[in-house]
Amino acid sequence: MPTNLHVNDQLLNEAKDLGGSKTKREAVEAALQHYIGYLKRLKALDSIGTIDFDPAYDIKMERRKRTAKLERLGVLPPMPKTTPRSAPTRKTSRAHR
Repeated sequence: MPTNLHVNDQLLNEAKDLGGSKTKREAVEAALQHYIGYLKRLKALDSIGTIDFDPAYDIKMERRKRTAKLERLGVLPPMPKTTPRSAPTRKTSRAHR
């Protein structure tokens, strides 16, 4: 979409040189992308401290519940039952003793 802008040539040339842009259009688009990213980060910072935290929430338990439900619905194949393994033993040869 064609747009006419009156931009300070000194600022535009400096942005073009520092950013490595080949054209003024590339420099303006890069500047807009950086500005939008900056505003999104500011907006995200505003949400810090506004999300409630439940210390009793157990993500692993919720994951097991979800997996079991998907298995019952036939979406996931049943997971094989595993038995607890003992700690691995370290084998040493006689030459290293």
